Formats: sequence, structure tokens, C-alpha cells
Amino acid sequence: MGVNIGALSRWNNLDPEKKLMPGDKLKIRIHSIPESIGEPLEEGKGNEIIYVVKEGDTLWGIAKKHNVTIDEIKSWNSLNGGDRIYPSDRLRLRVGGS
Repeated sequence: MGVNIGALSRWNNLDPEKKLMPGDKLKIRIHSIPESIGEPLEEGKGNEIIYVVKEGDTLWGIAKKHNVTIDEIKSWNSLNGGDRIYPSDRLRLRVGGS
């Protein structure tokens, strides 16, 4: 269905290594993600982009590359300390602000 393991694990509060059994039920979000997701980020603080996570990416690396903080990325994407990112996850970023 075009959903990566990371997203599926988060939506269902599962460990990505958990084996599924016949009859297990999973929540799957299959809507496409528009250029802007949900509520707009802070006004006047640059442009909102969707960043697609690549193999080997870390929050620290993404933050450094886009001149934002890890806490900002977590806030904009409703991530908490235990959330991990996976290739093909989509993150909202506010870039190019002054």
C-alpha cells in the first residue's frame, strides 16, 4: 500500500521488529500528503517544505542541512523522544527564515 514500516509502526504503536500474525488489525493512512500538512507552521519564518527522509538520514543531519533545530523538527512533526524516522517518511520543515 506504499506505507513504510516506520509510519506503520508509529500509527499502530508497534515495535518495527514485531512479527504480525494472521488476524492482526493495523491502522493504515493511505491519503497523499499535500505540500502543506495540517496547520501551517509559524508565519513569517521562511517557507514550509516537505522533506522526504533518505537512507542514513538523522534528525541532527536534517536539522544541520536546513539550518533548523532538532526540537523544531520534532515540534513541527509531532515527534517525541521515542519516535524514530525511517526512509520515505515525510517531514515538515520551515526553511529560509531570517
